[in-house]
Amino acid sequence: GVLADRTDRKRLMLVTQVFMAVIATLFAIDVWLGHVKVSHIFIFTLLVGTGTGINQTARQTVTANVVPRKDLVNAVALGAVSFNITRVIGPAVGGYLIGLIGMAGNFFIQAGCYVGTLVMVLPLRLLRDPSAERRNQSQAAAMEAARSRGVRVPAVHGVTSVMGRPGIVMERIEGPDLLTLIGKRPWTVFKVGRVCGEMHAQLHAVQVPGVIAPL
Repeated sequence: GVLADRTDRKRLMLVTQVFMAVIATLFAIDVWLGHVKVSHIFIFTLLVGTGTGINQTARQTVTANVVPRKDLVNAVALGAVSFNITRVIGPAVGGYLIGLIGMAGNFFIQAGCYVGTLVMVLPLRLLRDPSAERRNQSQAAAMEAARSRGVRVPAVHGVTSVMGRPGIVMERIEGPDLLTLIGKRPWTVFKVGRVCGEMHAQLHAVQVPGVIAPL
């Protein structure tokens, strides 16, 4: 998840597909030569599982950048259906291929499938939300206005864009977050709630025409 948020998602998908294709090819050669051992199987499973986990996370998060917002719900549903169908049909197809072309041939086909997915990802164009930058600018202006009126909110250092994804650069505040604080001292939950309520009341009282809409 962290990699998908901090790196280019398309590039991450391409790198993991290449990684898994290489691992599957090496394992197929190992099986074909008859040198495979139990330890090799564990290493292969660990590496491919790691690559799949990273790739799957990036693939799921990239859905919103591939289809228009109005089709997002249908796209997520179709992705979930295709994933579950693959889990059901995949083992049956794998067993048939093992009986038809042997273990090594099955892993060569697996490597080929990774390459095929790589080819399909290459022309992928990620959509950007043109209104996201405007929303961040509006939020940054609202935070600056609230701070100038005495509300204790983080200082805004600017609005930026990292790999096409806009974001707000804010002041770093040291200290534990609320969840950690309440977890360590559950008896302070009412005090924390009161502080949060007071802050929300202060935010509701701030009125800046053209920046913060009246509530």
